Amino acid sequence: MEGLPPIIDSKTKILILGTCPSEESLQNKKYYQKSGNILLKVIGLNKDYSEKELLNKNIGFWDVFKNFEYSNKIGSSDKGRIFGEVNDFQKKIFNNKCNITSIIFNGYGSCKTKEKKRTSAVKEFLNKYDSSLKEKDIFWIILPSTSPNNRAIIDDEQKLFIWKQTLERLKNENP
Repeated sequence: MEGLPPIIDSKTKILILGTCPSEESLQNKKYYQKSGNILLKVIGLNKDYSEKELLNKNIGFWDVFKNFEYSNKIGSSDKGRIFGEVNDFQKKIFNNKCNITSIIFNGYGSCKTKEKKRTSAVKEFLNKYDSSLKEKDIFWIILPSTSPNNRAIIDDEQKLFIWKQTLERLKNENP
């Protein structure tokens, strides 16, 4: 299955990267549509947000992986997916006139690749693009996943606090 296209423009300062879209997001052709995911609440958007509303906040969405397949059907958890290639960030971001100053990884993105290798979305991204991040002086951070799948680790109140504080700081540092 193919993921969703990126939502970014020349004014995007903060790029939020997930692992891949949920089933609900694929059906609705919009990021963060899974019931219980709190990211849209964090940034002040409803589920029926427009791309323009998101971009007006100087925030963009994309996923690390371009494609994936289900290894077994266990909802939209990343654990039930096998991931293919990483999206072409070089072409879309690093080689373009991009003004992204920060990348937030929405969770660590523990996953399995087609080669049956256990890894993470963050690790796969950094293996491929670490030098580009350094060259462009793009700050990156891993925050707790906004997905409802990890509520046993950290509750929604804590996630909201961490995400809001981080976004506020990044926006203030890069107006």
